Amino acid sequence: MLREIGFILIPLVVPAVLVLIWRRLSGSQGPMPWLPAFAAGVILMTGVLALLAVYDRAAPDAQYRPPHIEDGQIVPGGIDR
Repeated sequence: MLREIGFILIPLVVPAVLVLIWRRLSGSQGPMPWLPAFAAGVILMTGVLALLAVYDRAAPDAQYRPPHIEDGQIVPGGIDR
């Protein structure tokens, strides 16, 4: 869940927050530029996910260990690098 928040939700929200802060500090009035803020968020999110896809890969010889039960406890799976 934290991964989704960190890599999807935060990049979408940060540009809108920055625009809100900028508008408060500059004292500008008028309609809020939601479309450019949303577009910047989508671009930022796409960049973060692309970087994640490139740099967060397991080695080709890594072994996947599925979740399993040991002594009645669930042992989480993972990748043995």
